Amino acid sequence: MSLFQRPGPRFVVEALAIVVTAVIGGVLHLAWWAIALLVLVVFLIAVGVESWLGRPAPEPVVQRPAPPVEEAPHVRVMREPEERAPEPEPQPEAEAPAPEPEPAPPPVPPVPTAPRGGPWNVWELERALRDSGEQDEEKTFLLHYLREYAGADGTLPPEFDDLVRESFGSLLGAAT
Repeated sequence: MSLFQRPGPRFVVEALAIVVTAVIGGVLHLAWWAIALLVLVVFLIAVGVESWLGRPAPEPVVQRPAPPVEEAPHVRVMREPEERAPEPEPQPEAEAPAPEPEPAPPPVPPVPTAPRGGPWNVWELERALRDSGEQDEEKTFLLHYLREYAGADGTLPPEFDDLVRESFGSLLGAAT
């Protein structure tokens, strides 16, 4: 491996070539665009030399013989159909008494809903939670995240009505 095929020395040489080109352009008092053009040309030359040095030597092409292909036998295996046992005749069942109808389930008590007295206020919800004495972490976190959507006065947009009723329904019945 030659010196210029390693990345460290090659980088140093290319960087020095570009810097020296810029310095020479400055010493000759060339315009900025002429210096930039000169640096670009040196950079393109460096890329060309790098690609020429970086090419690995082509490996000799070795042709391997193709593996022998075995032909599949042209035999089709058929299975004999299974014989089914005759189905037994259904026996008449003794008449069972008709089942008694199941009793109706008890009515589900309605979920208490808060009155639609206007938009919800985060500060009032927080006060109702604190006054209830519940230590509900989930409701505390929900109130924390609802603050992001509340106005400056703590009022929540109407889109949150269902969420507030579902999460704080038990508190709202007691607070209002």
